[in-house]
Amino acid sequence: MLGNTDVSKEALYRAMVELALDALLVLEGAVFVDCNSSAEKLFGVSRTQLLASTPLDFSEYIALAMLKPTAVYLSLNQSPQ
Repeated sequence: MLGNTDVSKEALYRAMVELALDALLVLEGAVFVDCNSSAEKLFGVSRTQLLASTPLDFSEYIALAMLKPTAVYLSLNQSPQ
């Protein structure tokens, strides 16, 4: 069970994150699990949409970097024609 001190620390953390001007996103694995309103504004989507997304959904560069090893593997393992 959380004590009053833990609850107040959690409330302080939440307020600091929400009031930050910088976009803050928390990842668990490759999934967004928390964000603030600045992140919503930056990406132009709602919190619900952000939390249903991954970084791949917002960055072509990340997507390409993740796909490149697969493309290299496939090209190296293709049989010559």
